[in-house]
Amino acid sequence: MPVMSHSQTLSSSELPRGNLIIPGTGAGAVVRVCPRTSFSLPSNANGIVATWVLAKYIDTSYWVSAILVVKVHLSNLAGGQLLDFLVYNASYSEEDPAQDFVGTSSLIPTTRLSTSTSPQLIVGAFSSAAAEQVRVVVQGTQTAGGAAMSATISVDLIGRPA
Repeated sequence: MPVMSHSQTLSSSELPRGNLIIPGTGAGAVVRVCPRTSFSLPSNANGIVATWVLAKYIDTSYWVSAILVVKVHLSNLAGGQLLDFLVYNASYSEEDPAQDFVGTSSLIPTTRLSTSTSPQLIVGAFSSAAAEQVRVVVQGTQTAGGAAMSATISVDLIGRPA
């Protein structure tokens, strides 16, 4: 993949074609939460809500802000079917490792896939302070009597230090 430094100047006829990555100058951290993965729910007469934990504990102790970035590679949703992307405060305890200490409210406002449009980019910014760790979750809602639903996504978390 071609990489172009910030100090390099090219005329429009010299610009590389295809994928172009311009390196960032910030000190942010990019955490790959979930590589390209497919999620699906079967048809069900009563409807289904399923939850998948993508990452149980991601260290956010040095971050002052963060965003969740979801890339929708393929999507097959219809009629009220949803995939919600949620980020919760979490805290691992060495004194009680069998317990899950997890907040009850998502740190990002509704970040949702509700259409079959793909490719698609969904971004959600943290709206409140994060604990020293966070948990990233996908929640699928299958409507009663709805057809099978599926989506192929990848997820990153980008944190910015003080």
